[in-house]
Amino acid sequence: MLRFWDDRTGSYAELAVKPSIPLRVCIHGPADGTWSGLADLRVLLVADVLTRIAELHGLQVIAVLAAASPPPGALDQDVSALGIHPPAACIIPAEAERSLGGPAHVHLARNTAGLGDSVAGLLVEVGLVEDLTHAEPGDRAAGPQADGGYGGDRLALRLALLSRSHREPVKLTQAVLADAAKSLGRWRRAVAEWASQPSRPIPPGTAGKIRGAFDEDLNTVAALDVLHDVESRHDMPTGAKFETFVFVDRVLGLELAREIGRPLQGHACCRITSIESRDLGCVTCDQNVCGEALIRSRRASAVQARLLRCSRRMPEVKPALPDDGCWP
Repeated sequence: MLRFWDDRTGSYAELAVKPSIPLRVCIHGPADGTWSGLADLRVLLVADVLTRIAELHGLQVIAVLAAASPPPGALDQDVSALGIHPPAACIIPAEAERSLGGPAHVHLARNTAGLGDSVAGLLVEVGLVEDLTHAEPGDRAAGPQADGGYGGDRLALRLALLSRSHREPVKLTQAVLADAAKSLGRWRRAVAEWASQPSRPIPPGTAGKIRGAFDEDLNTVAALDVLHDVESRHDMPTGAKFETFVFVDRVLGLELAREIGRPLQGHACCRITSIESRDLGCVTCDQNVCGEALIRSRRASAVQARLLRCSRRMPEVKPALPDDGCWP
């Protein structure tokens, strides 16, 4: 059961939608037709997170963007760069209900003032974004929305935005983006290492925390806290760490498994170029310790199976009842 803070009532409300009925989401653009870049991009990001969580519950989602004026072309580029599911349609507000096939269950906007009396459903206001990346002394970066900014990883911006509650304002600085990029790099390297280990199920306690985070007001902050905790734990099998990270990433959308299968780093003389050949050791120095801190010998068939599963973005999870969606 999904729970949201409803800005209409000022309290939490449960969203009960049957799998046979699509979850209808209306994303509201600026009422005055003036688009504001990161703030509007964040509203679309929250809609993306909602869509991903609903799909884990086995729900279908229809989302439309209702705006008084067409969004700028740069916004479409940013949506693609951040891995955000684009709306099914961009229409004027008066056509939203017809496009959705009925009244929206959830309305998302950066300003819900004035929506309460005109629409039915839950109202979710998304906090504003203050871009301070240009305000820092000596900063010549193109800004967080430009390709190659924030350390060269476009998803660092996505992580920075998901690191705060969607209802709270965000202040973006180069330091915040650099820290997000650093975390992404560290996690991707760890996931690539863990992928070489035998699979283990996500521990029930951890799975419960993940579900509680996502079901309680789209709490991506709590979900990220789970990842930080799992990363530092010494009592959890690495195979379980892998499954946890890849599963949570189905909602966070940070491409945490993308380093799997990349050329491995080992000795300067090492010419191993794929995970499948790592059991051969270093073909030049004849040592089987290449990248010892990062890789370990495992059967190639097992590794291939894991790579196939990761490429399909389908982490290994324990079977669930049909009405329980895809939860571990």
